[in-house]
Amino acid sequence: MTGRLKPVHKHPQSDEPGQKGRLKAEPKVGIFWLVGNRLVLASTPLSKAEPVLGFRHFINGHKDVWAKLQRRGRVPREMEYEESPRGRVLYSGRSVQFEILADRCIASDKRCTAIVIERLGLPGDTSVVTFSHYRCANCMATESTRKQEKEDRES
Repeated sequence: MTGRLKPVHKHPQSDEPGQKGRLKAEPKVGIFWLVGNRLVLASTPLSKAEPVLGFRHFINGHKDVWAKLQRRGRVPREMEYEESPRGRVLYSGRSVQFEILADRCIASDKRCTAIVIERLGLPGDTSVVTFSHYRCANCMATESTRKQEKEDRES
């Protein structure tokens, strides 16, 4: 089966050359932010992900996880959770594929999405989608500016 995931096993063997007998890490689902140049992730193995409407996802939301990260000093205390570009990784049971739903700043950055794919152990056929719910302060300001410029041209 090319381009599709095989059923998930807790400890699949690695098919990588030179890695015979070594265990592959189980793919994960989760949430993430790009804070400055640093990717901040919270995730869970796919086998422990919550099933909801045909998807498996990380049960915790950005707001709650951000508050915990602030208390631990891993993200700026003065910054709100929606200020930085953010996203979520889901697994679709229908398409049998992982999906990265992200802010435009992340979805358009191949280097950043490659790091998410690597850190969560996702397969190469993972899809990356810009999702309007995840808009950072910069994207919202840009959209507001574009809207104002359009209104100015039309008046």
